[in-house]
Amino acid sequence: LWTKITTEIAQPTLKWGQNCHLADVAYGIKKICMSFTMGMQDSSDEIIEKIEAFEDEVQSVETTGMSVL
Repeated sequence: LWTKITTEIAQPTLKWGQNCHLADVAYGIKKICMSFTMGMQDSSDEIIEKIEAFEDEVQSVETTGMSVL
């Protein structure tokens, strides 16, 4: 899923972190934890909406931190 997200969601000033990790949530459900850096003209809401568009594989997105250049 991480590879799919990072290759299909691309913007000129968007830079994805080098890797991700899975964290246990409950009852065998895991969340994917990854980071990204974006430019001032990018919208984090737009990026989150694009990730949530993978609705067969993604239930929700939580932003814990990001970097803006």
